[in-house]
Formats: sequence, C-alpha cells, structure tokens
Amino acid sequence: RSKPEIIVVPVNDIAQGYDYPDRARFEIYENDLSSYRHAADFLNINQVGAVCIQHEFGIYGGPAGSHVLSLLERLQMPIITVLHTILREPDREQRMVMDRLIQYSDRLVVMSKKGIKILIDVYGVPEEQIDFTWDTRLHFYRSAFSQT
Repeated sequence: RSKPEIIVVPVNDIAQGYDYPDRARFEIYENDLSSYRHAADFLNINQVGAVCIQHEFGIYGGPAGSHVLSLLERLQMPIITVLHTILREPDREQRMVMDRLIQYSDRLVVMSKKGIKILIDVYGVPEEQIDFTWDTRLHFYRSAFSQT
C-alpha cells in the first residue's frame, strides 16, 4: 500500500514568498483574494482527497482573515480545520469568519478541552463535528472519511 501524496499550500506574507520544500506545490498570497480562488482550483483539479486547514486569526488576508473563506467555499473535498485559537468573545467580523469556517468544515480539530466547550457553547457546533488531540501531530484515520 502506497502512502498518499501530501501537498502543502502555504500562505505568503511577503511578495517574494519563501524557499519552500518541493511539497509546496502552490502558494497563496495573504492579501491577494484571487490567489485563494486559484488555490481552490489547483486542489480541485488535482483531485486532492482532503484538505487540512490550519486556522489562526492573523494568517489569512481580509477582515478577520475572511479571504480563506473564498478558498473553502470552492473546495470539492472534505475539509478538516485545525483551530489554534477559539475566541470566546469574537467581534462581528471574527464571528462571521468562524461561523462560515465551521459551516464549510467537515471536522474541527482542537487541542484543548476548553476549545471543545467554547465551540459547543458559543458557536453551537455539534460535538460530533469536533475532534480533540493532545498535540499538533495529527493522525487521521480512513474511517473518518469513509462513505456510508
């Protein structure tokens, strides 16, 4: 059994980008909304099996990082979102981004029990949509994405 290919799509915060390893096959430019759309096209055309988004406020361009939503809304595969910060009292724009991020995500991964509670209590996320890991070395199992 062969290992699946892992493709990385980093977000650049400088125009010249960075010297990435070969796994980085497409680059998003933080404040260029069209690059998020092009990244979605790239991932869809390459028939990627699943996408794992690392979400932290401040990584993505647009108000409260809203540019990432242009990527997510176009993807045609399961989306797993790792939430590094979960705001208990988001402002209006942060709340809109989180609500849509939750809507687009098939699974949400958090690294604290407190994060689970905030997602359920503040954002109304069903517990079944949330996965917990003690650390950031995530292990995904085939059963998480099997068709039933």
